[in-house]
Amino acid sequence: MSISFVFTKMIILFSVLIVGYIANKAGFMDAVSNKKVSAIVINLAIPCKMLSSLNEADCSRKDILAMLSVALLVYAFLILFSKLVPKLLRIKGSETPILEFLTVFSNNGFMGYPVIESILGASALIYASIYDMFNSILLFSYGVYLFQKSKTDRKGIEWKRMMSTATVAGFLTMILAILGVRLPQVPHEVFLMIGNAATPLSMLVIGSTLAMTPIREIWKGWRVYSFSVIRLLVVPSAVYLIFRNFIGNPLILGVVVLVTAMPSAATTVMFAEEYESNAKFAAQYVFITTLLAVLTIPIVGYLLFV
Repeated sequence: MSISFVFTKMIILFSVLIVGYIANKAGFMDAVSNKKVSAIVINLAIPCKMLSSLNEADCSRKDILAMLSVALLVYAFLILFSKLVPKLLRIKGSETPILEFLTVFSNNGFMGYPVIESILGASALIYASIYDMFNSILLFSYGVYLFQKSKTDRKGIEWKRMMSTATVAGFLTMILAILGVRLPQVPHEVFLMIGNAATPLSMLVIGSTLAMTPIREIWKGWRVYSFSVIRLLVVPSAVYLIFRNFIGNPLILGVVVLVTAMPSAATTVMFAEEYESNAKFAAQYVFITTLLAVLTIPIVGYLLFV
């Protein structure tokens, strides 16, 4: 894998983030627009992205079921492990569920796909897209649960909110993929075009959210750097050591290790805005893990796959 390739992708990512930062400072974006754009990403762009992935998952039903089974086991491990992270970093209160979310969910899309292709080849993208289907379903069920828990007191968890458009789209995509259904060209192109907006819109919101935080605060705190080491190095190494003895297909193993080596999901900030949680805390952790991933992804790729 070329380090310059990863660096170029990161420059693109941060360039969009900087535009969001400047847009906020210039008055084009604010807390209200952040919340509205986040709702568009979560309820429209991401569901469309999932449905467009149907035409990418060109493999057998057996392969799909195998990848889904592996994804289930990997996420079970991540969820259990995420319960330990707040205790290790001595974080309590409403930030605990956010930190769990940051641990479990990674940036599968913009960074995950190109890095996986560069290390494992284009054939691995099939498994990456299947893994992403399961990720999206869990994101809008367990992920929603975490963010509701971060702000809910006497009202309790609103279970109906978990049946969002993204949850429905995720289940529908998985079922259609197992059945071997592919979309006609026109709806596929429409879904793909709308879905591709998810990444730039997410980065704009992160940049805008960071603009409302004093610049010195973004870099402060030992916890964010300790978390980054855990998230970017410890987690993928643990996944590799645990699952290498159970996964016979090297492409599937490579995909799950590399996906878990990605920085925390940009959608963390979208959820924080949508559920009126601590968006600044989420934006700081997404920003730092994304920045440090420039160094850690080549390390993981070299140590585990060379």
